[in-house]
Amino acid sequence: MSSACDGTSPRGLKSRRFLLSVEPAATALGSRAAYVVVALAIGKLLQFQIQLGNTHGFDRPSLAWSALFLALTAPAGIVIHECGHCLAGAALRQHCRRFVIGPVEWARGARGWTVRWIPIRRAGMVDLVPSTFAHFRLRRAICIAGGPMASLLAGLVFLDLSWGAHTPSLFWIWSFCAQWALVGLLGLAPIRRGAARSDGYLLWELIRGGAAVDALQRNLRVASSGRIPPGMRD
Repeated sequence: MSSACDGTSPRGLKSRRFLLSVEPAATALGSRAAYVVVALAIGKLLQFQIQLGNTHGFDRPSLAWSALFLALTAPAGIVIHECGHCLAGAALRQHCRRFVIGPVEWARGARGWTVRWIPIRRAGMVDLVPSTFAHFRLRRAICIAGGPMASLLAGLVFLDLSWGAHTPSLFWIWSFCAQWALVGLLGLAPIRRGAARSDGYLLWELIRGGAAVDALQRNLRVASSGRIPPGMRD
């Protein structure tokens, strides 16, 4: 794959110009539409959860119990999602420097891994550094897509467990786990809020290419200096 200044074909230049031409409209309308889609999808998930509980004959838990179930199962959904990113990176021989879940950060230094408390800026994050910059955008896209795909697979497993649950407590625990996992899949919606960008937004940036991807490669080359030999940008 090539960057905009690497002598791409006329067809590739036309595609890039088209993406750049629709970018202002996509930025203005895309985020609002994405928020609406995410809100509607979460509403449908809640509706399906309640209907499934009624099918089993299980009473809906009280607001206090629902809040407790949500608080207990949310970390599982976040860990699964971030592990998906991490496993995809490991499969591509990427180097993991940081793994963040809420206020807890695992960071790799010269003396190994350390754990510390940090201010909560996002639900989770994995910091991956490439071992090679060949096919950079494709490899990066696979790492980004690993999180939503892990959320999808986990959500299907949790749905199956909730379907087979024989007690109300197990049903609601598994169903809330499924809901959080499938919320992780909704990260494919292209949303940007300040410095935070969803997986879908990051994938859109990789497809679009240009200055943002070039800047990302430069930053990662600095981070990976000493690990890999210098080479051409993708």
